[in-house]
Amino acid sequence: MRYYRSICAVVAAVVLTGFGAMPENAGTVRIASFKSVISPEVGAELCGYYANHKSVSKHDDLYAVGLCVDDGTNRILIVSLDLLGLDGDVTDGLRRRCAAELGIRPEAVMLTCTHTHSGPESCRRSNLPDSINQKYIDWLGTTLVESVRTLRTARWTECHVLFNSAIVDENYNRRYVAGDNTCTFITHRRELQSLCRGIADKELGLLLFYEKGRTCPVDGPVFVLANYAAHPLAGHAPGVGGLRISADFPGFFRGYIETEVGSPAMFVQGAAGDLIPREDELGMEAARRVGVSLAKAAVNAMIDAQ
Repeated sequence: MRYYRSICAVVAAVVLTGFGAMPENAGTVRIASFKSVISPEVGAELCGYYANHKSVSKHDDLYAVGLCVDDGTNRILIVSLDLLGLDGDVTDGLRRRCAAELGIRPEAVMLTCTHTHSGPESCRRSNLPDSINQKYIDWLGTTLVESVRTLRTARWTECHVLFNSAIVDENYNRRYVAGDNTCTFITHRRELQSLCRGIADKELGLLLFYEKGRTCPVDGPVFVLANYAAHPLAGHAPGVGGLRISADFPGFFRGYIETEVGSPAMFVQGAAGDLIPREDELGMEAARRVGVSLAKAAVNAMIDAQ
């Protein structure tokens, strides 16, 4: 994991350079955002675990959070979706449709999924190739395009872009490699959990957009983009806990930022791989604790962001 750079650093490079040279005297960008509900109906199959894993209730809504950034020469769109994932052909089609709404190239549209395990069947799985919920995917496309269309008439804010990161111990590597190079999946061997000392990327990356003329840390940002690596499955407990629609800890993260800071927030999943939350599969209180812990670290990092 240590070889993976935070996606925030990649996005920062795009924000600051766009797809062409940025004027030498440029010091700000303009941003506009949206947040739209993308929850499926209760009863929809969930795609984080097994086949025929039907939802029985909704704990909290799933969202599509979009951020459009314009440096005066180039414009990009970043959208984070509370879904396990999307197939390549679906992603390509959505990028083209969103780009057409904004008059930009598809390459300037970046779609990412938070990877919640408590969302609908949004992508095909190798062991269940026919599991995708096509009706939901069609509805998602229409909803996302309509959300992007609102950016045409949205209020744009001129902002300075600040960056910071923090080390947060809220994940661990779920595989234990023994001396003979055999590998054990710790999630199903809880008695070995204390042996987990594998590589884990614990960096919380942050992009903070401050309205021009405002000062940090006296004023809060007008938009927060955060990146952390951990499968959102803290809230997925055995029994009913695993049958609820939920954004898991990314939803609690956003909620804390939006309530305490007063700004929209986007969560971008990192290179999670075998990284899972400290309190995996223990229920919604665990999801809340992980999300709030990350959010508090983000608020703390705002104070000396550069």
